[in-house]
Amino acid sequence: MALLTDAFLKPRNATHRQYEALRAYLVEVPPSAWRRIELEGIARAYRTPRILDERIGLGDYDGPLRQLTITDLGHEQPTLLITNQLKRSPAKLTGRYAPRCPPRSHTRSTCSA
Repeated sequence: MALLTDAFLKPRNATHRQYEALRAYLVEVPPSAWRRIELEGIARAYRTPRILDERIGLGDYDGPLRQLTITDLGHEQPTLLITNQLKRSPAKLTGRYAPRCPPRSHTRSTCSA
């Protein structure tokens, strides 16, 4: 992947096997690593999701990346967001994504990137 000069926010699509590995990893993450955020402008039951904010690396991308693992958005699986926006708050990043993929209708065809 070429180095992108513009900031990006991309939902990360994971295969079933990757989600199983993620679940195993998330069981090991201490509860203190998670925090609850409040989304602004969201008038629904899923306004206070839990997030795990981590720095990651991808083999074909040069530069630091951030992965947000988000639960309690009304989806069965955790939502994974990848971004190179290292300074923006998790609430702003999640709030930007959440309206694109409302709860209970989160198939790949209904979520806009």
